[in-house]
Amino acid sequence: WKVSVPSFRSDVSREIDLIEEIIRFHGYNRLRTSLPFSGEQENW
Repeated sequence: WKVSVPSFRSDVSREIDLIEEIIRFHGYNRLRTSLPFSGEQENW
């Protein structure tokens, strides 16, 4: 993806700032609270 931040958004200067904005716009309540189960078990 290539993203251009408008010059008036001086608060969006890092990748994490953009990620936070996308999540805020999309809705915090729409985030999954757990990771999907892959069905595979790792052996340590």
